[in-house]
Amino acid sequence: MKFLSILGIMFLFMLNNTLAQTQVSGTILDSLSQKPLPNASIHIKNKAGIAIASTSSNNKGNFSVVITTTGDFTLITDYIGYESASRRFTIAKDLGGELKFDIGLSLANINLKDVKIVNKVSKPFILFTGGKIILNVSQSPLTAGDDAYSVLLRAPGVVELDGTLIFRNKTINVLIDGKPTHLTDAELKNMLSSMPANGIERVEIISNPSAKYDAAGGSVINIISAKNKRDGLNGVYSTGIGTGKYIKYNEGINLNYRDKGLNVYGSYDFMHNKQYYDNRSNRIIDQTASVYQTDYEVRSRFNNSYKIGVDYDLTRNSTIGILLKGYTNYGKRTVGNQSDLRHITGGDSSSLGNTAGNVKFTNPLVSITYTKKIDSLGKELSVSGDYFNYHKYWNDNFSTNYFDANGSQFLPTTYFRNSLPGTVSNYSFSIDYAAPSKIGKFEYGIRNQFTTTDNDAKWENLINDDWINDATKTNHFIYRENINAAYVNYTNTFQLKYTITVGLRAEQTNTKGELVTGNQINDNHYLKLFPNINFNYTPGVDNEFALTYRKSIDRFGLNIVNPFVIYQNQYSLSQGNPGILPQINNNFEFTYTLKRAFVLGASYTHTTDPLVPVYIKGPDNIVISTYNNLKAADLFYVYYDLTFPITKWWTTDLSGGTGFYKYNTSSSLFKGNNSTWSYLLQTENTFNFGNGWAAELNVLDRGPYASGIYKLQTILTTSTGVSKNLAHNKANIKLALLDIFNTERQKVNINYQDLVINQNNKTETRFLNLSLTYKFGNTKVKSNSKGPSKTDETEHRLNN
Repeated sequence: MKFLSILGIMFLFMLNNTLAQTQVSGTILDSLSQKPLPNASIHIKNKAGIAIASTSSNNKGNFSVVITTTGDFTLITDYIGYESASRRFTIAKDLGGELKFDIGLSLANINLKDVKIVNKVSKPFILFTGGKIILNVSQSPLTAGDDAYSVLLRAPGVVELDGTLIFRNKTINVLIDGKPTHLTDAELKNMLSSMPANGIERVEIISNPSAKYDAAGGSVINIISAKNKRDGLNGVYSTGIGTGKYIKYNEGINLNYRDKGLNVYGSYDFMHNKQYYDNRSNRIIDQTASVYQTDYEVRSRFNNSYKIGVDYDLTRNSTIGILLKGYTNYGKRTVGNQSDLRHITGGDSSSLGNTAGNVKFTNPLVSITYTKKIDSLGKELSVSGDYFNYHKYWNDNFSTNYFDANGSQFLPTTYFRNSLPGTVSNYSFSIDYAAPSKIGKFEYGIRNQFTTTDNDAKWENLINDDWINDATKTNHFIYRENINAAYVNYTNTFQLKYTITVGLRAEQTNTKGELVTGNQINDNHYLKLFPNINFNYTPGVDNEFALTYRKSIDRFGLNIVNPFVIYQNQYSLSQGNPGILPQINNNFEFTYTLKRAFVLGASYTHTTDPLVPVYIKGPDNIVISTYNNLKAADLFYVYYDLTFPITKWWTTDLSGGTGFYKYNTSSSLFKGNNSTWSYLLQTENTFNFGNGWAAELNVLDRGPYASGIYKLQTILTTSTGVSKNLAHNKANIKLALLDIFNTERQKVNINYQDLVINQNNKTETRFLNLSLTYKFGNTKVKSNSKGPSKTDETEHRLNN
């Protein structure tokens, strides 16, 4: 009832009556091709030359702002590589209605009478706009033969810590086309590693998302799939080949049919890769014994991803969309493991293990979205329903041989196997409503989601030629989670320079973990409020100051509450923690942006109950990996990002920062903390040589890093690529060399409760990739003289 009361209070705001206002909208197009220009900068200045409103065009080139005053105004449009354009207009005393502008921009420094010499100017890979960082993935030569996960790691400030993606010291909520993924870190990495980068249009990073977004994660990354904008029937074919230690290849096709209010689209991609993982660790236990382990694993993946969808305009102002997408992936792995046990008092031994495994992942998603534009002043309703299913079937066969200090086998070879099926099912429903009012703009929404995770692990030992169930390892665990959420956002602009956004999100969480094997049940119910405040000061078009506060939550992965002990090898076990608590983050951030090209910022995050992986000592030199809540963490970070042209054909982006990270690792039995200073330096260089030639060079240097009980050492990597447009820009060929010097390696040091672990992990990262894309079909883009269609606004909503 408490949650329903809060929900009712939020939606009482919806009774506000809107006043007459003037909506200024339109479409930004290339004057020659009539193609839309996304992310164009639009500024509206009053007679005194002061900016009263700023926005950006969406991926269809459409924009819309609301003016609440009268007078003479100038609309100014800027786009990199194009001449600026301006339009003057007047709003009389009687406010209301709508003004529309279709603006065609011309390429800079060209003669429009001689179109033969015109070269297409690529958008920069990194762009700062509207409080976001945008990665124009389709423009980058480095995407040749690459995957989505690797693309995210190229974003300024994004790093991977113990399998978790972090952006400027904050955890990330990853969306795909505006939809949550509902996967654990390991499952998300597997899915994104299976997604070809050539199917991505762009990636948007929102450092401080509003209350409209789930409270999970300190920031949001939205991966936006490539979508054809041309009328009629058209498509894109892609293929590629690459090599590291092994050969890999990919192939795909994307088809689209658009006519009037109907858009039908679909795609299929296949990718095969083979990759090695060389992991080594040395564990010192109580200063009396040490275990040195090496694991060399080779994984082969056969990934199949698909998508089919329909968008249909029911009326001029309402659209319904249906989407089915997913993937079916197959994999094989072989692992060689050697473990050497050394005692100070003698009695050394070693073991050699071999593992052969197979895995299959399926991940269908069905989404239905209905949107309606209620009036021309910004009232809008969106309803969405989604079903998501993730199924994993994993089995391994193990064999282990045991040797004494002299190298003689002293125990019989052991054989055992497992079957690890797992299923995640998720249903969600949401309603979002937006409306300007007499005192500002309000946004409201509700969301309900239900998730069930079912893992049924079966282990068997080979005894006398019979496979016998191993009750010490076999377990069945079911976890159910229900989250009910509601939010309200309020935005208003004062004195033409000050904009404030205040939001509040309420999330009620109900969980139930059931260990079927041991007949254990753990219930948890809690209601939490998540406020956010964003204050912007814009003294002019080129300068913007922002001060934000956001409270967020990091819930545990759905599998880490399983209390059963899971076998990894003879010296390594893992176990979940049913008593784990969610992590609460309070983030304060200040940023200054100059001409959308320079960003300087500082952030401070205080975390209570930080959720981290830990290691504990077990019997017989066994180490158990599990999860726990530390007392607190404090993270301070100063960062910058600067994009500027060095020459007409060379643009560079310099980003980085430095920070101090402190984790209070104390417990009832142990006093301590883990802290360090760190730095991040990254440069992205893009080269546009003309005649369709482009290139890119990326260098990343990340200093030592503290995370939980871990200390991560320096990582340095360099990548480069080149691309060429062919066949009148219908075809594009890319060649990329990733991690040129093969220096990307993760070294980790742990000193926790008298347990010292040093890890040196090398995942294959050096690849030479070649890819080709070819566009076919109708090449015309229909101009929209009536302003933005509902389809455009629907896609913009999903992508923002």
